[in-house]
Amino acid sequence: MKNGFVVAVGIVIVAAALQAQTPSAPPLSTANLTRLRILAQSMGTDDPFPGPLAQLFGIGTTNIMAKQLAASSLGRELYMVFLDLPTSEVVLTVKEATRITIYLSDATRVLRAAAVIDTTGTRLASGEEVTAGFAEALQRWNEVAGRLR
Repeated sequence: MKNGFVVAVGIVIVAAALQAQTPSAPPLSTANLTRLRILAQSMGTDDPFPGPLAQLFGIGTTNIMAKQLAASSLGRELYMVFLDLPTSEVVLTVKEATRITIYLSDATRVLRAAAVIDTTGTRLASGEEVTAGFAEALQRWNEVAGRLR
């Protein structure tokens, strides 16, 4: 644990997605996203991102190898998964007590898709519903990366 954040490596499973709107300015800097990607590649192990989920996100049809970082902040578990693709897809997951929100983005930090898993099941998420949460997740990862110096 460093300054209230725990960073670990593991695997995360995500669900279906829907195109969503993006915040105007990404709170996660390019330098910090690069720092997190390098950390994941150096510390992580290859874990499969399930093919059916990749298909739902429109990024593949078979399992995709991935690297993951995990952090804990303000009672939430945060996950950042770097997919092993020629493009730079990143999956952000925020796990709270009764809800898991999954965001698909890339190096531009633009929200491309989102899904929610809660007590009612898995559902596609609208842009209005997830835009603020996505910006907050990016900000939390920016804080984590800033503490890794």
